[in-house]
Formats: sequence, C-alpha cells, structure tokens
Amino acid sequence: MMRNQLPTGVRDELGDSAQIKEQIVYTIQNYLKNRGFDKVITPVVEYQDVFEDYDAGQKKLFKFLASDGNMVVLRPDMTLPVARVVSSTNISLPAKFYYSGDIFRINRALSGSQDEMTQAGAELIGFDSIKAEQECLVMMMQLSEKLELTGVQIELGIARFALLILESFIDDESQIKEIESALFQKQITQYNKLIEPFADNELYPLLQIWPRLFGPTDEVLDQISDFELPAEIQAEIKELKQLVKWMADKFPAADVQIDLSAKAPQDYYTGITFQAFSAKSSSYLFSGGRYDHLMAHFQNKNVAAIGLGIDIERLVEINQAGKQKQQRTFIYFDDAQWDDAEQKLTEIPNSQLCLADNLEQAKQIVKAQDGKLLDLSGGD
Repeated sequence: MMRNQLPTGVRDELGDSAQIKEQIVYTIQNYLKNRGFDKVITPVVEYQDVFEDYDAGQKKLFKFLASDGNMVVLRPDMTLPVARVVSSTNISLPAKFYYSGDIFRINRALSGSQDEMTQAGAELIGFDSIKAEQECLVMMMQLSEKLELTGVQIELGIARFALLILESFIDDESQIKEIESALFQKQITQYNKLIEPFADNELYPLLQIWPRLFGPTDEVLDQISDFELPAEIQAEIKELKQLVKWMADKFPAADVQIDLSAKAPQDYYTGITFQAFSAKSSSYLFSGGRYDHLMAHFQNKNVAAIGLGIDIERLVEINQAGKQKQQRTFIYFDDAQWDDAEQKLTEIPNSQLCLADNLEQAKQIVKAQDGKLLDLSGGD
C-alpha cells in the first residue's frame, strides 16, 4: 500500500521550510522585477527534443509518452525552455526574463540529492556586451546581501578553456574527452598518464599545472601569462581580466577566484562562467554563464545570451540552519471575544487562534506544539 508514501527523490514541504522557501522566492522575484526583468512561466512538461544535444538531455529524465505519440519529460533545466519560448514567439530582442519553478532529474541512489528541485533565475537574451556579465555579477552580489548570505565567494571561469586548448594540438575527439574527464574529476594519476604523449608540445608545461589552475585571480592569471594560447582563448582571457578588474573596482571587498580546471556548470555555455558559493554551503548558490550558441538549437541563427541560475534548495538549507525555531503563541478565547482575539493576532508575531472548545484542550494543544498560551477567557 503506497497511498501515504512518496516516490524516492521527492518530498513534502510544510511549516517553516515551506514558508522560508516562499519568502526566498518572493525576495528574488521582486528584486528581478524591480530591475526591469519580465516574468516567464513555462510548463513542467516539455518534449524531450527540447533538451537533446545538451548535458541536460543526457541525464536520467522522468519520461513518458504523450497522447500525440511523442516522448515528453519533466523539465530538467529552465534555460532551454526559456530559449524555446523566445525562438517560437515574436518577442522583440534584446529582452530580459526571470523565472522560478521546479526541475526534475533522477539522481543516483543514496547520493543525498533530491530528484525535484526548485530553481529561480534570469536570462538576458540578445546582449553581446560584457555589460551582461557585469549585470549578472551585480545581481549575485546584491541578492547575496538581500538574502543575508555570509562568506560569499565568486568563482569565474571560461566554459571552453579546456576544449579549445586541447583541440589546438589533438585531433582525436575521444582522446580530448578522456583528458577532459580526468582533469575535471581530478583523477590526477590517470590525467598525468593521458598527457604523457604530448611531452614535446610547447603547452605541456601548462598541461602539467592544469589540475591546480584555480585560486586567487592574480595567481591564476600570472600562471597562464607565459603561454602562447589559441587566439580564441586569448579573447576570453582578455574579457576575464576585464571582469576581474571591474569586480575589484565595484566590489573591492568581494572574494573573487578563478577556476580554469573545472567543467562548465552547463554544456551549453560558450564563454565566461560564474558561480557563487557560501561558507555555509559546499555547493553553488548562484551559477551562470554565456550561451551564445544555444538559440541555434531552436532556430537557424545564433543569438547572444547569458543566464543566471539560483539554487533555492541550498538557500533554504542555509536559512534554516541560521535560524532558531520561534515559539508560537496560541490565543485562546471565548466565542464572545472573537474581535479581541483577531486584534491580538495582528499584534503578536508568529501567533494563531486556538480553536479548542475549552481551556484544558487549549493547554494540551500548546504543550504538544511547544508553544505559549495567551488566555483571553480569564479561565484558571
């Protein structure tokens, strides 16, 4: 009998957790609305084709057959559906959108991750200026302040840094993927073995230090300054340096790092990437990047675009961990005291009307809820 159980990977939310999530989502949405972003709502169910060719489409998805005979899925990602909306409508570009909603990915058993997660975010479509990256960084910093996050660290990267470097001297696609995989997963022994055949290449010294190519911005930029890198990478590094300098000027107290040894947060990112971590969370809270080639997945031409995703689940966990449970006040009253009880309800934070028939029942409710009793009836 499964009537009172949930499938693995999903959960009910109630009480403090549900209220905290609602408040966080409201804060984010209100902030983005006030920045001039327009709300977009996409359905939870999409055709599987929407997510093909990207990592989001290769994950274990919740799939089922639609009435038209096509395979549909519960969306595993929010950016691709927004791109679909833009490509299938007459929306005038450039445009800015914000969203919030649940995404679904079947995670490995016992991994500790939920299959259903809530995500909010923003998409800036039709903007090729570095100002788009700057606005995303501003939003991360300002939202961190609004959400009272502490110990926030910004991490910048280049989505195709590894691919473009390896493609400059390796023709075998499978060999490139092997090296990338070992690098990203920090399988150092395997990685060192895979790069041995390129010991005579002028970039071999870079390959040797690559797994440790992360840390403070000045250190990482100094490490790569001596290498003659592919022209396309040089352009990305120039932009990265611009952002580092801009952040130092705009947010001098910010902790900004660079990581050129990690996989991009999403396969469809093509340029600068950025993530934000907190001292109270081991995984990212904000994550985004430029995806100038994604729109061609839905139409005949590319459109410059950049997005920022926000992990609501992690924000709720941090918020809950930092708050003590507030004792609730239960207002007991006689039937003739409704108006007085309603007035007290507006005056006392975290209170509710106690609907018990008598004072003894009211005391039992308060004891079971570990609350406080406010007796308006004048009883003993």
